Amino acid sequence: CELIDGVNIVLLIDKKRSIVYRCALNALGREGIINNYKFLTESKVGGIPAPIVLVNKGGAVVSAERFLPGKPVGVNGQERFSAIMDQLSFCYKANLVRVEFDVHKWFEHYDRYLRFIDPVYAQKLAEFKDKLIRKWPSGHQVAVHTYIHGDLTFRNILVEGSKIFFFDFDRSCID
Repeated sequence: CELIDGVNIVLLIDKKRSIVYRCALNALGREGIINNYKFLTESKVGGIPAPIVLVNKGGAVVSAERFLPGKPVGVNGQERFSAIMDQLSFCYKANLVRVEFDVHKWFEHYDRYLRFIDPVYAQKLAEFKDKLIRKWPSGHQVAVHTYIHGDLTFRNILVEGSKIFFFDFDRSCID
């Protein structure tokens, strides 16, 4: 087993059983694990870990998902980059949803994250949010949303042969 200790979660990787366990260390970790598991169960595409179980009991949150084979993608090679973009495009199109929403409530949803960042930046973001809200006085909007990864970097992509796998959907959302 391999143990990866993060700020918000601990990962336990059991390669023998092909399982990755995620254990929350704090509120942001709990939210991320729940969000990751929700994405894995609701997404309509392949190339992502298969969800196994989510336990959310008494403030403790632990999930298990299938371990993905492959090696880190690296950044070299236009052909590989094009293949990654093609698969992402398919993922976005497969998960399109028409959404009616209230802009004011949408911004308020993200306010909970402000407590995790520097107060100076939190204040600047709050001021920016107020300026944007003034642009939509009624608040009602219609948009086409899709799942977004939220933290898509090359370290969250694996390649095995011609197959491309994406993982770490803690920050994913329909947006």
